[in-house]
Amino acid sequence: MKKVFFISTGRTATNFLASFFENNFSNVTAIHMPAPSRHLRVLSNLYLCDKLTKESLMKQYVWSRKRLFDKIDTEYYVESNNYLHGFSDALATLYPDAIIFHIVRDPRTYIESQINFGVFKGIKGLLTNYFPYWYIKPHTYKKFGEIKWHDMTDIEKVAWRWKIINHELSEFGNRFDNYHLVRFEDIFANDNEGLKYIIKTIGLEYSDDLMKKRASTKTNISTDKEVEHWSKWDEKELDSMYEICNPLFSKYNYDK
Repeated sequence: MKKVFFISTGRTATNFLASFFENNFSNVTAIHMPAPSRHLRVLSNLYLCDKLTKESLMKQYVWSRKRLFDKIDTEYYVESNNYLHGFSDALATLYPDAIIFHIVRDPRTYIESQINFGVFKGIKGLLTNYFPYWYIKPHTYKKFGEIKWHDMTDIEKVAWRWKIINHELSEFGNRFDNYHLVRFEDIFANDNEGLKYIIKTIGLEYSDDLMKKRASTKTNISTDKEVEHWSKWDEKELDSMYEICNPLFSKYNYDK
């Protein structure tokens, strides 16, 4: 069974990708964040903060998917799961022939989507602020120097997370031949180049008819408006976001 993983910060069409491949390819089993997965988020952050070994993550992933894998008889297994953001090395060691897609999104729209999806509100807010290693923070991840979490604005907090996770995934890409970077925006581009690239890289058959089905595939859109569109942000906050997110912002070919 060929394994394919979509890994990211979240808010990057992971739900869409799983639904698209599950509904349009009979030889694919595609699942968005299969249970159990929540613990994988904490384990990812512990690993990125040098609190767990790669071997520990490998054991946890095998245990978490054994029952599921025993049931699957399709040619391809596609897991679209942003909680695996620290598992790339573990997955590459477990499954050397796997294909790992790193999905990256413009930090401006990612930050807007993440905040509007409630990362700092209600139960999510409690987990983000108080549950150890649910949300990666500067005092535990010190590779770029320590910043005081409580001195950061909400936009800066999410920008910092965008930077750390995408940095780690890009560094992994330098070590693994079957790593592929795809921009969120290209998945939904009018020319379909992003989605076409993913389909062909996996080894599946592409057709123009597939693109007609794209619009009907479910997505997970944030509807609340806790933060305005980035074009309306305070200039100081926007400049701070650019400072945090560069040089990756430019590396991924995003323009101001």
